[in-house]
Amino acid sequence: MEPTTSAVPPRSLSRFLPLAAVLGIAVTVRIILFWQDKVIAADGISYVTIAREIFRTFDFTSATHFPPLYPILIGLFKYVTPSDEMAGKVASAVMGSILVIPLYLLGKELFSKKVGYVGALLAALSPPLIAISGIVLSQATYITLLVTALLLYWKGFAEKSRILAFGGGLLFGASYLTRPEAVIVFAGMSAAFFCLRSDGVSRKDNGILILAGCGGFVLMALPYMFLLHRVYGGWQLTGKSSVTLADSLGWYLNRPDLKREYGFAGLSYLDVVRRYPDFLWKNSAKNLPVAWAELPTYLWLLAGLGFSGLAYARNWRTMLLVAAALLPLSVIIVFFWIDSHYFSPYIPIVLILAAGGLDSLERAAGRIFPFLSRGGKSLSWASAIAVAAAVFAIAPALLADRTTSYDFSQDGARYDHKLIGLMLRDRLPPQSRVMVKSGRIAFYGEFQHVDIPQASLPEIMEAARAGKARYLVADGTLFGARPQLEPFLVPLLIQQDKVMSTGPFPPVPNLPPGVRLVLLYKDPASVGVAVYEIL
Repeated sequence: MEPTTSAVPPRSLSRFLPLAAVLGIAVTVRIILFWQDKVIAADGISYVTIAREIFRTFDFTSATHFPPLYPILIGLFKYVTPSDEMAGKVASAVMGSILVIPLYLLGKELFSKKVGYVGALLAALSPPLIAISGIVLSQATYITLLVTALLLYWKGFAEKSRILAFGGGLLFGASYLTRPEAVIVFAGMSAAFFCLRSDGVSRKDNGILILAGCGGFVLMALPYMFLLHRVYGGWQLTGKSSVTLADSLGWYLNRPDLKREYGFAGLSYLDVVRRYPDFLWKNSAKNLPVAWAELPTYLWLLAGLGFSGLAYARNWRTMLLVAAALLPLSVIIVFFWIDSHYFSPYIPIVLILAAGGLDSLERAAGRIFPFLSRGGKSLSWASAIAVAAAVFAIAPALLADRTTSYDFSQDGARYDHKLIGLMLRDRLPPQSRVMVKSGRIAFYGEFQHVDIPQASLPEIMEAARAGKARYLVADGTLFGARPQLEPFLVPLLIQQDKVMSTGPFPPVPNLPPGVRLVLLYKDPASVGVAVYEIL
């Protein structure tokens, strides 16, 4: 009689089934919610533009403000998707889904297998992480690369492996080529390993491991540093800080469009500290509540418990790794304008700490009530609580009513600008050069974009002619953003609710010379738009 073949997977395969299930959950939820964000992010337009420049002309000079790795992924995924925007969304979805794998392995290294699974489950169902997995931004790619870099660099020192340390450095370099703040994490981790050597590692071997990591980082990052040097004339790690600082500084100075003002040349960190010494604490006081609100309070409390457990166990090296991973967040809170996109790269570390805190809570409860400690090594009531809490958090997005009619007030006219751009694409000459504040209108209209500066009306018209703009597009959001353009917005004030006309139009009062109204669109659900030809 022939032996029967067991239906049970081999032991080497079955041990991966729980992680495969977590990955399946992450992929499924991201596919379901893939279409929830219907419009490209403002910075996503820049990423797509960079991708086009790289793949059409192999020109990387446009990748100084935003590093080139994510645009390269957009260009690669464009070969299997119908559009640049879809390519960017798919790249984010893929990278955002596979995050759970290195996050599980990192949690397993720092705490235990159980903590790794719980942290990965929380990440698979985390609303902020799901949100960035369906948009054209670099965050999902950056997070996965960074967590993998943390894992390899940590294992390189734990196992005294120069190859793993070098690989960690390479991935830190790749993270830097996605978002420049990765260099802060790499420097912080290297300093931590320099100060606290692993058991049995000599000072010499420790130094060699650090050099291996630095070698990997430099090998990956140096070409981009040379590019920045060629473009800016000096050695620097990023080309975006001076402009990005303008967002928070504009809030501080009550000049919200500071970076669009005539003559704005950017500011360095030292410039900000010297000129506005109270900016740091005021900006921090504004950002801390925003950062706290990005995650439920119970996750922060569990993360604090997890970090306290590390301190109680005197696990200094793990504490330093966590501190290094979160170090860029402190810089962001102090200097920048924080929102969910800025905060999202640090959520996985908080989730691992929260999983560690939940595990500590479970073990403490098990000592008091022994019947609670009968769970397995990987799955337990802590896992059940994590899944229940995560499902509760993501349920509103999964159950949201998607049949509601759109109105521009729902999203500050983001989707409305897409609809306006698509409408103008069919009514203006292809590839027209237009002056418009909304980059989305230009992107979806497939126009060449000339920005509207924060300046006087004569200066705006001067900029339009200097930029060789053929049309000026005045949408309804300019009533608040550019009130100096009021003469161009007068047609949007007519009493008629619905208008779609290309003229002829009566004369518009107080218009500057050399412009004429060529299109007017109004709808109760839209901010409306008036298009002028510059003669």
